Amino acid sequence: MGLIEYYFIFALATSLFALVDIFYPTLNRAKSEGVDNTLTQNPKLSYFIYVCITTIIAPLVFLPLLIPALNDRFREGIEKTVYAADE
Repeated sequence: MGLIEYYFIFALATSLFALVDIFYPTLNRAKSEGVDNTLTQNPKLSYFIYVCITTIIAPLVFLPLLIPALNDRFREGIEKTVYAADE
């Protein structure tokens, strides 16, 4: 396999791990707390868009998944986005 295939596997694995570790629990918590916005109304579309974006920016997401201090800040940013009201 070439370098492109390895990078694609890395990017997809990173984005799926970020989805399962950060975005999915945050979105479920927001839905259970009654947050009503576009992300909680269309969760499957939100998951798909999140995976697509994190696949593209996988090198930027990789370190926050491994380093606990960066992970906490990354989670806080995702939570602010998910809990924000629609305008």
